[in-house]
Amino acid sequence: DISIVNNNHKKLIDNDEYIHLVTYRARKKDGSYTWVETSIKGVYDEKSEKLTELISVSRDIQKRMETDELLRKSEKLAVVGQMAAAVAHEIRNPLTPIKGFMTLLSKTKEYNPMYIDIILSELKRIELIITEFLSMAKPHHKKWGSVHLDQLVRHVSNLLQSEAIMENKEINLDIQSTIPRIIGDENSLKQVVVNVMRNALESLDKNGKVQVTLYKEDGYISIKIIDNGCGISEERLSKIGEPFYSTKEKGTGLGLLTSYQIIENHNGKIFIDSKEGKGTTVIISFPIKYKTRH
Repeated sequence: DISIVNNNHKKLIDNDEYIHLVTYRARKKDGSYTWVETSIKGVYDEKSEKLTELISVSRDIQKRMETDELLRKSEKLAVVGQMAAAVAHEIRNPLTPIKGFMTLLSKTKEYNPMYIDIILSELKRIELIITEFLSMAKPHHKKWGSVHLDQLVRHVSNLLQSEAIMENKEINLDIQSTIPRIIGDENSLKQVVVNVMRNALESLDKNGKVQVTLYKEDGYISIKIIDNGCGISEERLSKIGEPFYSTKEKGTGLGLLTSYQIIENHNGKIFIDSKEGKGTTVIISFPIKYKTRH
């Protein structure tokens, strides 16, 4: 990794940085490689204030790198195990009535529309779980580009407005003027806004309201979604975002988990505040300037 070391030396010299930390591989006498971490410091002449020397302190971090890698692998395995157990549990629930009603049909040898409706309903439930799980687990080919969040929020609001009107619910939109564009994947961001706004609508009783505000503040563009619905208890609020934990009777929790991942990939953040019986506030913020994660 000589080029890596040389490039970091050059950065230190060109940018007049005081201390620079470099991680690279060094080749040992037997031809094998070990990971090394070096702290490089510039020494300046007191009179001319020019850089005259570079002092470096290095240490072997091979064991630390191996330990970190083992930790990463064990964490991945733990997550896979938890998700597998959760998926198995969620699918087993609808399989139980399917098995029971199929046994009844087999014994009676008679067609019963009620049994068939229940079986089809539970099969749809299994299909939903698998679809949501796959959409969260598999990598998507995202199209990063310039995104007008004001247009996106308006579009989602119009999309859900008809559903709201049919149920005597209301969506109010307030968009600050001159909202800058951000770089991101428009479809993924739309998925997040749809998910959060739909959750807000579903928490409402008739004549309930959802207030959506888009504004710029402190280097961030924020979408604030406030509803006066049923709210979430403090105990449940602490578990929001976990897979297969949902405040809905038949929810999987994967929708919000996927939203969390999308927000994180856009270097954003999400804040949820709720009081049972009073409503919920969700604020999603994205930095105006950031480096995209691929």
